[in-house]
Amino acid sequence: MASNYPVDELNSLAISPSKLEGSELDSGFKLVSDTASSFTGVSDNLRLSLYGCYKQVTIGSCNTKRPGIFDQIGRAKWDAWNKLAGVSPVTAKRMYIETALKIDPDRVNRVLAGGEGAQGGEKPSFNFTEKISSLAGKLKEEDLKDGYTTIHDFCKIGDLYRLKMQLTDVNKNSIDELGMSPLHWACDRGNIQIVEYLLDMQVDINITTLEQQTPLHIASGCGHIDLVVLLLSRGANPKLKDEDQQTPKQIAYDKETELCFNDT
Repeated sequence: MASNYPVDELNSLAISPSKLEGSELDSGFKLVSDTASSFTGVSDNLRLSLYGCYKQVTIGSCNTKRPGIFDQIGRAKWDAWNKLAGVSPVTAKRMYIETALKIDPDRVNRVLAGGEGAQGGEKPSFNFTEKISSLAGKLKEEDLKDGYTTIHDFCKIGDLYRLKMQLTDVNKNSIDELGMSPLHWACDRGNIQIVEYLLDMQVDINITTLEQQTPLHIASGCGHIDLVVLLLSRGANPKLKDEDQQTPKQIAYDKETELCFNDT
């Protein structure tokens, strides 16, 4: 691994992960993974890619059971790891470095070229609880950087103004990397203004996640009674079952939420 590249020359000396071999690749992966915990402004998708690659390198193919339906953070991390099943450690190391280069190319190239030291030898540690919601934490507006501001993000942070600016007939039912539509996120957050707006825009009220959960499942599971009542009044189907064969009523947060389904 070269160690004497001036920082101002790195643009012309960018290192390609595909050309790293043997001890150079091992050293490069360690240096970049040691630095990754201090990356900021990272999108959920890239954050999960780093996580999956790191697990594939250090442990191998996923050897655990997929977390339960209410552990969306755990499921997202498990999916990111499991989709790399069978990928060799060498390839996973290169994928990890390639992903890191997408996040902060200047810094990663400095690290690989020896122009910046590693950050204490720690494995990647990201606060998924704040970054990936669904029954846990909230995405803060200051975490949303240019390039990562989507209609799904606006539903997470409750920004109705920007949602109205970007929502179209083409993207109103779009699914993000976690398998959630804008309506799912609005129901998860309990934001009745945004839910009403989305319904007025004629989004698919019975759209499902990868786990076959409808927005009504999400609202019921979170105990957002006002949203459960609203969705039912607007035609949400209370009989639809998720992948565990449970209806929205069966996963209700509490008895009060369950009572909303008595007349359905």
